[in-house]
Amino acid sequence: MTSRGSAGSRWTESPVSFVGSLGVARLSSWATGFAKTIDRVADKPDAKIWAVFANNSLRKLLCETIESAWREDKGDQPFPWRRVEILHINDLLNLLLREVGSSMARFQYEYDEAAQAYLMATEGKTIKPRCHALFADEGQDLGPNTLKLLTALVEHGDPADPKSRSVNIFYDNAQNIYNRRGVPKWTEMGLDMRGRSTVMKESFRSTKPVTEFAFNVLQRLNPNEESGPDHKELIEMGLVERGERAGIPWWELRFTQTDGPMPTFEKFASVEDEYQAIGNQIIRWIREEGVKPSDICIIFMGKKPKWRLEGQVKAMLATIGVNLQVQKSQDFCFDERTVVATSPHSFKGYDSEIVVIPSIEQFQTEGQVFSRPLYVAMTRARSVLALYGKSSRKDGEREIIEATDACLDALVEKPVIESAVPESDEFEDMLLAIGPEHRDWLGGLRSSQRLIQEPMTGSHGAILCEPLFWYNSGDCRYACFPKGKPSQRIKNDLEDAGVTILVPIKRD
Repeated sequence: MTSRGSAGSRWTESPVSFVGSLGVARLSSWATGFAKTIDRVADKPDAKIWAVFANNSLRKLLCETIESAWREDKGDQPFPWRRVEILHINDLLNLLLREVGSSMARFQYEYDEAAQAYLMATEGKTIKPRCHALFADEGQDLGPNTLKLLTALVEHGDPADPKSRSVNIFYDNAQNIYNRRGVPKWTEMGLDMRGRSTVMKESFRSTKPVTEFAFNVLQRLNPNEESGPDHKELIEMGLVERGERAGIPWWELRFTQTDGPMPTFEKFASVEDEYQAIGNQIIRWIREEGVKPSDICIIFMGKKPKWRLEGQVKAMLATIGVNLQVQKSQDFCFDERTVVATSPHSFKGYDSEIVVIPSIEQFQTEGQVFSRPLYVAMTRARSVLALYGKSSRKDGEREIIEATDACLDALVEKPVIESAVPESDEFEDMLLAIGPEHRDWLGGLRSSQRLIQEPMTGSHGAILCEPLFWYNSGDCRYACFPKGKPSQRIKNDLEDAGVTILVPIKRD
């Protein structure tokens, strides 16, 4: 089974499925897989399927997305909620801990410590399975002990095969905003990930300027991450490429191609002037550009920005009949006359046409920079990202301001790309198929586009053709074939589908 929730993203069904996400809107793929799993166990009337999550504000969105995926496949057939449980990890752990004489009150929100305590209390005992299949969202927020415990709660599909549990984990370490320990060792959980993990290769949540800016700010604030396994995998897959802009290292992204407006960043000498500017800008968007208040989200961190928003900005918006409402750790109410203000922790999984981030220097405490929450906040913007801050020389605050300034300056410069990896065997195979005289042409194309070596599908999911490679550029698709191909029939189909056939060019 292949599920395409967002164009280009893919995950394949297996007893265990792990999906790494590049900050992409993964919920559609998540929900499609969930709906398909319900259908797959239709012959088991007592089978339960769990959806486990860590962000309480996502509950309503998860339910709606799952139902939507079901309707796409089943039409008006009622969704079988009796077979499904949507569980916040805190509630689930609290129920389990009561079995061993404890509760989550002891651990607060330290899910991994709570899971470890349960595992230790039941050591040597068989943990009773509670569900037939499990989908865990935001796996990076849960921790390895929690994932190990969740896996143990899933029954084996085949009693004779210890690796036959139906576990699906969605994981993005770039959004590890709770600083849980790094990528889990899946084998320690009894999970065999060989051939069962997929990295989503395209992002359609944010534009390329927003995503590339956010990614480079994250890397600049965390220079040691370049040597980490996650970053190395992105390089090896050709999803990021190292270059240079404005005299600083720069990472060119290949997993997002949608263009859009440049992010903006304004610094102020006083906080009062900063929030006056924020209020004025939101009023201009609404009054002069016709933006709906519900299409604007303010994402902040800390108590001081909250006070300023609820006082200064809320009063300004009230003069035009618009409400500003701070919503955290709850289902969001997107009223058309309301601008929502929230934290990056609460807004994970959501996005907004316009995102305003006030007081970016507040994404730190006592000099410790919270780069991942800042990254999450920035990548919630679908089109427009507006950053605001107060000039500061304090440790932590200064680093955030300088990284933001440097990356925004570099964003408008033309990159000088360095090859992060040598020409691969795949490149040489493609070159062999079109002729060695086209090496420069193919190399130039590879440096500017993400070449996909998979079948190209049509609008209804059927395979349209199997080219040597293909790629998207804007709203257009291009396909290149080996010498002597494609057939006239395929050419006709491609023309009807609006696909352009690439003919290699020999460079002198």
